[in-house]
Amino acid sequence: MRRRPPPPCRRRAANKVTGAPPMGRGPGSGPGQLRESLNLPVTSGLGLAVSGGGDSMAMLHLLAPLRPRVATVNHHLRPEAEAEAAMVAQTCARLGLEHQTLHWHWDGRGNLSDAARRARRDLLAAWNPVVLLAHTQDDVAETFLMRLTRGAGVDGLAAMSPAFSHAGATFLRPFLHIPRATLRAYLTEIGAPWAEDPTNRDPHYLRARTRAALSDLPTEAIAQSARHLSEARQALDSLADLWAPKAFAEDRGTLLLRDLAGAPPETRRRLVTRALLWLAPAPYPPRGEALTRFLAALAQARPATLAGTRFDGKRLYREARSLPPDVPASQIWDARFTATAPPGATLGALGPDLPKDWRETGLPRAALASSPALRLEGRVISAPAIGVNQPETTIRPCFGEFLSLTAALSH
Repeated sequence: MRRRPPPPCRRRAANKVTGAPPMGRGPGSGPGQLRESLNLPVTSGLGLAVSGGGDSMAMLHLLAPLRPRVATVNHHLRPEAEAEAAMVAQTCARLGLEHQTLHWHWDGRGNLSDAARRARRDLLAAWNPVVLLAHTQDDVAETFLMRLTRGAGVDGLAAMSPAFSHAGATFLRPFLHIPRATLRAYLTEIGAPWAEDPTNRDPHYLRARTRAALSDLPTEAIAQSARHLSEARQALDSLADLWAPKAFAEDRGTLLLRDLAGAPPETRRRLVTRALLWLAPAPYPPRGEALTRFLAALAQARPATLAGTRFDGKRLYREARSLPPDVPASQIWDARFTATAPPGATLGALGPDLPKDWRETGLPRAALASSPALRLEGRVISAPAIGVNQPETTIRPCFGEFLSLTAALSH
């Protein structure tokens, strides 16, 4: 909801209450200095994700001189959402910026918060190739404390990444070093409106309780601890990179287990997590007891399955029963493969369509069954794992080589 900016006397009071320094006092507090502190890798073709809240509205005003595109995602979960999107659109109109509202409706399946977050990223990635998010230093500290209460390890406690990729788009978080109070003070100084999400004060939500607790804690120091853990995470990933060729050998879309026993326990966990996500892409890696049991199976060369991946005692490969159905050949299948094929062809798992001499491939029957194949009118026209390749048909992996990938980082 749009609100009237306070008169000058109330602006000073607001700064005092929030602890924000008046704009112009101290280094890096003016608009130009704030923009310079962002160190944006690009300054053109930017897309701003603006919800109408204080952080994103400050980003909008600060970066308006760069002429970005602006989008607001309406999840249709709160009655205020439509008015907030309208406020952002009106602000963009005054600034001469392009604005678009992206809509999403929950289908009632899965965890609502997670579904909304993933849908927001999907919509924004399809909207613009470079998207800026207005997460602040306070968000880093809040996320740290929330994950601490859940017993998270290094990866969970590490500060959110300043840049990450999703669905072909690059997402940037240039405000992670800036306190929320500084951005609120900037908005107050220029008399710009913003909306307050009532759930941020509702004690039923963990984030609201965490935000209240942080009012008495050193936010900057907590955020700095999260950044130190990010450095530790990078060091652990580098060690996993060194161990990867010793631990696994890539073989036609499967992974042969070589030697994990000599690696440190944390390195083993990272390598196996990386293998699972390479073979069966997922929004989150498996954790906890399930991953511990799977690691034990690998150490003892015992067959096991986890997260859509099967281990037969020697080799890891995609589990056939967890595969999605066939799709038109023009689409991506299993988040892993794309193809070139005649009209009407479909892309999916090879399944039971194995030749009599399948053993000569050297791959297990189950691994072949889960490998990709193109079909036209029910007939296999391409299946690289068994050597079937008709002219002008190709199946290409969307993922890189296992040894070139780094472990999935927390976004």
